[in-house]
Amino acid sequence: MLSTRSGRAASVLAAAALVGGGLFATMPAYADDATPTDPPASTETPAPADPAAPETPEAAAPTFTATPTSFTLGAWNGTDFGPVSLGDGLSIAGTGFAASTAVTVTLTGSYDGVEITTEATTVTTDDTGAFDTTWIPEHGLSSGLSYAVTAADGTTTADAVDLTVLAPAGAVAIPSTLTTQQLHDTGVIVIAGGFTPGEVVTVTSTYAGAVETHSGTANVNGAVAYGESWYGTLPAGTISYTLTGADSGHVETTTVTVTGDTVTTDPGLPTPKGKVTPTTPNLPKVSG
Repeated sequence: MLSTRSGRAASVLAAAALVGGGLFATMPAYADDATPTDPPASTETPAPADPAAPETPEAAAPTFTATPTSFTLGAWNGTDFGPVSLGDGLSIAGTGFAASTAVTVTLTGSYDGVEITTEATTVTTDDTGAFDTTWIPEHGLSSGLSYAVTAADGTTTADAVDLTVLAPAGAVAIPSTLTTQQLHDTGVIVIAGGFTPGEVVTVTSTYAGAVETHSGTANVNGAVAYGESWYGTLPAGTISYTLTGADSGHVETTTVTVTGDTVTTDPGLPTPKGKVTPTTPNLPKVSG
């Protein structure tokens, strides 16, 4: 197609001739002052981009509390610290769980990361996903175990609440009186509490001019056991023990009375063969 500008003509040369039995045709030519018509600009409206899908916020984790969280064991009874009674119950409360749903609250006692005891109860949340009640576990808390309380509704689990169970402050020597021969044959065990769990405890024993020092780590209840027997020249007298916590600065002392005639197992001053260890719990028996 040819275009013209107003008032001016565009010349067109068009001819056809037979040349040597062939067809020759001239193509249209625009005049010098003529220009081709530009194609019209597209007026099509581009399709709008798909809106980005809104991000779904992550659901908030449920919250859970259990109180009290700190307990003190009973006094040493000759074989272990007395257990803690939970007769007053644990106040347990949670929010952010599914509405009107059963939540299982579990009290677990572990030793070296292995579950030893478990006890559970079930509560039902209200229409907001919350609960607040008192739970009285059937069993108490024993020495040597790490305790935690958890809450779960089958879909979500709240952060566990750790319970601190501490041995009472004090030190006791077993036996408190023994003969010189027994000091060599069976020795003495010193049990002490009131320290910070996991801290280093230094035990210094003084007897008949000899001063000996050993150290060990307090257990999860902040208690240690130190056992020793002596050899050398062992006279009647008193053995004094001082136990000191490296972090807490807590100090416990106790004494042992040694009776009887002097016993000589080896020449020289009395020398203890002792070792400080965390107290070992009398673990509950698990049937199955």
